Amino acid sequence: MRTLYTNLRFGDGTNGLTVAQANGQQTWTGTYLKKLTLRPGIVNTQNKVNDLKPTEVYRGINVGYSFPIYNSDAEELNFRMRIPIRWDGVTDPQFVICATINSGGTEDVGDKFKFQMEWQTTSAGNEMNTTVSSTTSEQTILTGRSAAYDTYFLFFNFNADDVNNPLVAGSMLQARIRRIAASSSEVAREPIIWDWATMWAIKYVYGNWSVETNAT
Repeated sequence: MRTLYTNLRFGDGTNGLTVAQANGQQTWTGTYLKKLTLRPGIVNTQNKVNDLKPTEVYRGINVGYSFPIYNSDAEELNFRMRIPIRWDGVTDPQFVICATINSGGTEDVGDKFKFQMEWQTTSAGNEMNTTVSSTTSEQTILTGRSAAYDTYFLFFNFNADDVNNPLVAGSMLQARIRRIAASSSEVAREPIIWDWATMWAIKYVYGNWSVETNAT
């Protein structure tokens, strides 16, 4: 019997959507890659709850977290999520936080605040390690953006090929955010984190369905 096609493709030679004949897997290629935004949940330990850390801040109906430098008060946010199956497995994902200046007055233009994001990954069948990978993002106070509650977005890049914690679609990802000392001219008040998200380049319209079992 004659085969009509190997794969069905929509688009040009570089950019498009391919539907595999064998299993119907739909794959984006080239500039057809899309962005998937996921908001990981907070992991709260009982110790943190008891110590009221990190410190909650309210602005209207918004709830945020005020951050001193970590070495001063050991405040941090921990997150957990599963790396999406739809991720392309190559492009470095991003972690983004929405932060503002705290109340109590304006900051000096040119002053800075800095956050560190650390992460670990765990895949089925592998020993859970204790080695932490990290990256940082620093923000400078800008002209016209120095008043209380002026917003800033700070971006952190995960290294997809990190030696200690490589990212693998479907594996567990845990991360934490801490404020660390800025390179110079520290802001006078504690910045507040209001929101966070991860962003992934997705290659597949959906991941292939499979029944998951214990690693053997």
